Amino acid sequence: GGKERGLMETQDPFCLLGYQCTRRVWALVFAGFTMMLLIISIAAPWYTTSIDLPKNTTFAGPYDVSVVYWWKGAYVKTKDVHLGNKDYVIPWGDLKSSGPKAVYMTSMAFSILGLVANFLLIFLIFCLILSAPRMRLERVFRGKTKWVVTGYTFIVLVFTIIAWAAFLGWPDSLKSAKLCLYDDNRFPQAQDNAAWCDSFAGSTELQSVHNSELKWGPSFGWITAVVSSFSTIAAGVLLSLVTPVQRKYLYV
Repeated sequence: GGKERGLMETQDPFCLLGYQCTRRVWALVFAGFTMMLLIISIAAPWYTTSIDLPKNTTFAGPYDVSVVYWWKGAYVKTKDVHLGNKDYVIPWGDLKSSGPKAVYMTSMAFSILGLVANFLLIFLIFCLILSAPRMRLERVFRGKTKWVVTGYTFIVLVFTIIAWAAFLGWPDSLKSAKLCLYDDNRFPQAQDNAAWCDSFAGSTELQSVHNSELKWGPSFGWITAVVSSFSTIAAGVLLSLVTPVQRKYLYV
């Protein structure tokens, strides 16, 4: 035994030209894709509900009503035959329950955590691609760099999964805030119809309300969060397949 003097790499000395490095580059691409998806998921709306009335209706009210849930609360858009189009925002604080805000902000928090963690993952993969930084990581992690980085990918994956999975409780949060269709006095005939408080996504036609069509479901933000989990899995699988660097320790 003795004091370690250094670490000699005997495989893939020039990663940019090596076969194993190709997988690392693809892992970096998928990690970059995850970053892009998480940025979009944080910036984009996560849920939309809409009521579309036929244009030939005599119903004295809006033709279309759509509600998009975003950072500040409920963004309402109406198309009214008498009053014209109208857009306004219902802040979270004006709702009858803090449930929708709690669910939304929980998903946003884990999306942001996933984004921050993914930045570090990109840095680690980039270090694996370059020979000199990879050698330093091998010294730090005693030749276990592959499994350390692969394990860290799992942390990023957990954040992304929690982000979109927590949002599955959205219908119950709308119910707690009395934002269900049967709580809306404008549509008393529709109280027995299932809608956004009863399922996460769907559509139905309400013949009792001038044959109007109801649609509800996740928006682009939630969808990109789900896809980010799959791109993170792809990056982790590629990293786990990379053959560890062959190494030799020299002692004096």
